[in-house]
Amino acid sequence: MSTGPRMEVLGRLREHIATIENGPRLKGGGGAARARERAGMAAAPWRALPGGLVHEVWTADGRDAGAGLGFALGQARGLVSGDRPVIVWLQPGHEAAETGLVYGAGLRFFGIGPDKVVIGRLKGAAELLWTAEEALGCRGVAAVVADIAGYPKPLDFTASRRLALRAAKTGASAFLVRYGPEKPASAAFMRWQVSAAPSGPVRFDPRAPGAARFFVTLERAGTGMRGNWLLEWQDDGFDEIGGDSGADARPAAPGAVVPVLGHRLSQAG
Repeated sequence: MSTGPRMEVLGRLREHIATIENGPRLKGGGGAARARERAGMAAAPWRALPGGLVHEVWTADGRDAGAGLGFALGQARGLVSGDRPVIVWLQPGHEAAETGLVYGAGLRFFGIGPDKVVIGRLKGAAELLWTAEEALGCRGVAAVVADIAGYPKPLDFTASRRLALRAAKTGASAFLVRYGPEKPASAAFMRWQVSAAPSGPVRFDPRAPGAARFFVTLERAGTGMRGNWLLEWQDDGFDEIGGDSGADARPAAPGAVVPVLGHRLSQAG
C-alpha cells in the first residue's frame, strides 16, 4: 500500500477510535435524561446539542465564511446558561483582513450580548490552540469558537484530540470554524458543512432580505447520524425549513445590506 492510501486509512481509523471514545457522553447509560437527550439529537441535532463536545464547522471557501461563523455562534448561544454565560471567540490576528471580525450588532442578531463575548486575536495557530484549551477549562465558559482559515500545521489530529478530552472533562464545547475543500482527520464529535442559503421572505416586502438561512450537512457524528437540512434562524434558535416551504425563499436584494445594517445600528449601543 502506497503512502497516500495508507495515511487515508490511518486517518479514518483515528476518527473511528475518537468516535467510540467520545460516544458514551450521548450513547451511554444515564436513564430517562439520556433517553430524552438521544431523542432530541435524533429529531433535531442542531437544537439539542449537549455541552462537552468538539465540533468542526466547514465551509468550502471564504465566500461562505459568514454562514459558517453564524451557524457556530447560533449553536454556541444554545449552550449559554446562568452558570456558563461566556463565549470565547478566537482568531489568528493576521487573518482578520480576509475573514473579518465579529460585529456587535451581528452578535445581537443571534441573541448574544456583545458583553458576553471574549475576543482573542492570537499570533498564530499554536497560540490559538493553547488558548482554546485553557478557555475550555474556565468554569464560566459555555463555548469556544475558533475561527481558523486553511490548514495550519499545529491543528492536527493530536491537537483536536486534546481539545476533545478537555471539553469532555469540563463540559464546555469547542466549535472549530474552518474553510477549505479538504477535511483532514480530527477527533471532533460532529463535522458540519455549511453554506449560505437565500434568505426567507418578508411578509410586507417581498423584495427585502428576510431571516438568515443556512444549508447544513452533518457529515459525521459520534451517534452515527447523517443528514441535510435547510435551516432558518429564529429568535429561539434554528428551525428546519422542510418540503416546499423553502420554495418561497428570496435572494437578498442588491444593495440591501446597507439599510439592514443601518436599521440595526441603534440596537448596538
